[in-house]
Amino acid sequence: MSETSAAAAAGAPDTPLDAPANATLSASPVRSAFWRWELLGVPAGQLALAIALIGALGWGAWTTRQLLALEHKVHPIVRIQLGELVGEYVRSEARSGVPADQLPAQTAAFMKILNGAVEARAQGGAIIMLSNAVVDGDVPDITQAVRQDVYARIQRPAESKAPDTTEQMKQFFQQGAASSGAGQ
Repeated sequence: MSETSAAAAAGAPDTPLDAPANATLSASPVRSAFWRWELLGVPAGQLALAIALIGALGWGAWTTRQLLALEHKVHPIVRIQLGELVGEYVRSEARSGVPADQLPAQTAAFMKILNGAVEARAQGGAIIMLSNAVVDGDVPDITQAVRQDVYARIQRPAESKAPDTTEQMKQFFQQGAASSGAGQ
């Protein structure tokens, strides 16, 4: 064992052998100068600890307030029949007699307005579920309200009057029967 480790084991201070007996090792001058700094008689270490403690208490109070505020908010659960709304519009559009090249643009405009109406209800705090996701319970249905909102912003496709096909079918079968030789 060396003399330094033997002296350390014996409880002697860890000083070089050629150093004076009253010499002590200190931390770097920069670090010790910082920690010796005081503000109004309060050492820097204690000041830093007090600031950290105040910050932690402030954050804790803010977090508690936010969590308690969540308890007071009521988010109603509602359901909507989106499939019914979209299907209704597409059926009306198919019967409207609108040229096929205009249908994608009209459908896209309808979907944008429908999404906006549903999003507005969600922004109001409602939790919106599709009606087929609701198994049981008394969950209010907002389909009719959304339908009114959407059709207040976009015109519902007007269904054109389909020509009477009864007379056309009679003529078709008479021509078919005459050409096939039936009834002769």
